[in-house]
Amino acid sequence: IVTHDPRLAHRCDRIIELRPDLRIDVSTNGSTLNDRVRRLLERATVQIHISFESLRAERYEAIRVGSDHTTLLANIETFRELVKPNGGLVTINTNPMRETWSEMADIVRFCDERDLHLSFNTVIKPAEMSLQTLPAAELESVHATLAAERFDDDASVAARWNHAQYANFLEQVRTWLEDARGRPVPVGLRA
Repeated sequence: IVTHDPRLAHRCDRIIELRPDLRIDVSTNGSTLNDRVRRLLERATVQIHISFESLRAERYEAIRVGSDHTTLLANIETFRELVKPNGGLVTINTNPMRETWSEMADIVRFCDERDLHLSFNTVIKPAEMSLQTLPAAELESVHATLAAERFDDDASVAARWNHAQYANFLEQVRTWLEDARGRPVPVGLRA
């Protein structure tokens, strides 16, 4: 977030000066929290979108090479505390992939517990990481596992949002399953 480019920091400062009523949306990997970031979050209405693929440190750090899972978790909490007084939000953007799909319900619960909003991205490429390109039998198993998950009935706005997003993700997987049932099963040929 506005840490490496002083021009971006300057632009954010100008927006806050001229139009403090505007919301600033920031997409980040959540790895940096310094004085410049704190100052922005304390002065403006900010919605932070943090990419977060896994609750497992080793998996997350393998996907986001050079990252630190513990630092990210601490930063998420601090971001949430800093944006709340000005009406900002922290949204977790997750990327369900072949390697991470089994964690999606746990990520919903993680967000529900912390009053974080959740968004599911669609991973198409590379194809070998995408759920969309799985054979029908595997997608059936993925869909059945995801559909069996249940969430606490929570009155919070964030939890209701998160559960709706999960339902949308589940519907997307169902659509891919229907498509997969109609496509030929790839055959592994050897030369």
